[in-house]
Amino acid sequence: MLREADEVLSALAGIEPDPSPDLRALLRDAPEWRRELAEQVAADIAAALQPGLCGLSALAMRGENPRSAAQALWREFAAARAAVLSLAAADTASGPIRDA
Repeated sequence: MLREADEVLSALAGIEPDPSPDLRALLRDAPEWRRELAEQVAADIAAALQPGLCGLSALAMRGENPRSAAQALWREFAAARAAVLSLAAADTASGPIRDA
């Protein structure tokens, strides 16, 4: 999900895709709550990118250069992806923090 978004967005931005680790591989041995949370956040990131990707694709189809806008969106995407990857790779298995 995130890997595919990175490939499309980086192509529009004119940069190389980031060789980040595979989210599913990181989550393979994670507690269920962490897998569910990371998968939901990844789905949210992908959904949030859709309007921007559609807009960038429309620009490209009209012959306009979407590179600078795509680079800005890619930076936002990269920050969000880093956050979900750090969640997936976190070392604690005690469960989510809950307020009393």
